[in-house]
Amino acid sequence: MRLLAKSLKKEYEDNRYAFTLVGHLELGIQAALKFKTIAVIICHRLGLDMTPEELANTVALAIWIHDWGKVSGDFQAFIHSKSTKKLLKDWYQIHNTLLPVANQAIRHELLSVVLAYRIKSIYTWLKSASNINIAIALVGVITHHLKTQRQNYFASERIVIPLKIYTSKKQTSDFENILNLGVRYFEFSPQLPKDILSIEQLEVNDLQKWIEEVKDWCINIISKSCDRDLEKQKKVAVVKALVMSADLAASALFTEERGERDYTQWIEDALAEYLTASEIDKVIQATLKGKSLLPFQKKEKKYKSRVLIVVAGCGAGKTLVPFVRFQRLIKQELKAKMFFCYPTTATTSQGFIDYGLNLAQKELATISHSRSWVDYQLKFKDLMVSYERESNNKEFDPEEDEITSFQTKVEALKLWHSKLIFCTAHTVLGLIQNHRKGLYSFPAISQGIFVFDEIHAYPPQLFSALLQFFRIFRNTPMVLMSASLTTAQEKAIQDVLAENNESADVLRGAKEIEELERYKINKIDSQELAWAEIITELKNNGKVLWITNQVADSQHIYTEAKTRFTEAGLFKDLNASLL
Repeated sequence: MRLLAKSLKKEYEDNRYAFTLVGHLELGIQAALKFKTIAVIICHRLGLDMTPEELANTVALAIWIHDWGKVSGDFQAFIHSKSTKKLLKDWYQIHNTLLPVANQAIRHELLSVVLAYRIKSIYTWLKSASNINIAIALVGVITHHLKTQRQNYFASERIVIPLKIYTSKKQTSDFENILNLGVRYFEFSPQLPKDILSIEQLEVNDLQKWIEEVKDWCINIISKSCDRDLEKQKKVAVVKALVMSADLAASALFTEERGERDYTQWIEDALAEYLTASEIDKVIQATLKGKSLLPFQKKEKKYKSRVLIVVAGCGAGKTLVPFVRFQRLIKQELKAKMFFCYPTTATTSQGFIDYGLNLAQKELATISHSRSWVDYQLKFKDLMVSYERESNNKEFDPEEDEITSFQTKVEALKLWHSKLIFCTAHTVLGLIQNHRKGLYSFPAISQGIFVFDEIHAYPPQLFSALLQFFRIFRNTPMVLMSASLTTAQEKAIQDVLAENNESADVLRGAKEIEELERYKINKIDSQELAWAEIITELKNNGKVLWITNQVADSQHIYTEAKTRFTEAGLFKDLNASLL
């Protein structure tokens, strides 16, 4: 019997090996080993207390083990139920499909750790590895589906009958082939653990006991050992993110996505895509249109800190500053992908139009947010439509449906081979918030240099993630931009940087530009009078634009507007009328 890792899809017939459990694990190992090319960058940019070789090897071992638990009869029955009998028969000669079960007795990644950690002969065999952190590898295995905090995840009492597993040589040679991957890629002893190759089921008492032991081990590793120790937390988090990324490549980088390049060549090429000084110069010259840099923009070169804060009003020219800064650093042999992060999808699209469109047409730049597919469908034209339903703080849950999950994976892979990325801040800071897209994008993010624009508009949770990002990416160049950064926000940034004995330089816009008269301003003495004028304008079929620089204020104003406009008899569909 062939063991499968994924449900079969006819359109991916050329990728049959990738759907087998052996094939999926081998592709994962190959992806992880390609991460060796960026392991040096990761260890430096994050100040990681691991050698690059130890990091890459630990991730490779984890991805090899991560789906061992799919040998369970429950999981194989689930795969059979999600695949057509014709494909099972034609591709793998599986004639007798397994009957589906109502619920799987144990999640497959938990069973993977149970097999690797509690089957003594296997654990002894694994411990012979050199330059690999076995404990962190197993944490990467159990957390790669982000489920461990769910209630009843470790519910051993659900195991009421023996669990069928397909590891015996009598049933299949696949698990023996999986173990032989360890011999081939990690130089483990060719004397394989014999007992696992004769086991056909795990007894109830043994499995219940082992689940509880793994639970206690996880609590000790994750909660106790790493508690308040940022350096240990970083190692665990980096390995987990890279395990998920390797799993992503093995699950979604099919022939249709990678074109003529083979699997490992695509990964190697993607990870080696860096923005060049000449490409940045094209952005700068297209923006200047023959003019010179402003004196304010030229001052950038005087500031040497890793983090630069640019405070200037709209239209002052602050957006060119990070391009000028990073062009200079790249000329000094910095290799990096550049992320330009905005607080909303609309501002992301506009930034892409203004600064990324020329490079995007040459596939050097990309745009990434929850509605970016709309922008691509419009072929980069007329992007700034008025989106009626903003959901900038909500990421898609990739497990809502299969289409959304695959779209998230493909979008993350797109970031791997992009040089200049325009995205919502959640794309990058979602890494800190444990969002899948950020985790899947880690091979790209780990090589990034970053611009965070309009940081005054970040809600508290996102701003906190930004501060944590400073702590973790402690050797990564960044530019922060704002038209109206508050004193409290600036102090919070400086306080976090001071933890690493550094500070941010602050570049302020030219006063003569800031003080130019642009609007005719009328002051209204009270909010009540302001609301009355707004309602009058709307009743006369006019339009009102209310500007505030805080998300919390916008939410409060929106709530009050709904109440006042309802009482005034305005609008049948408030949600469609209030932007």
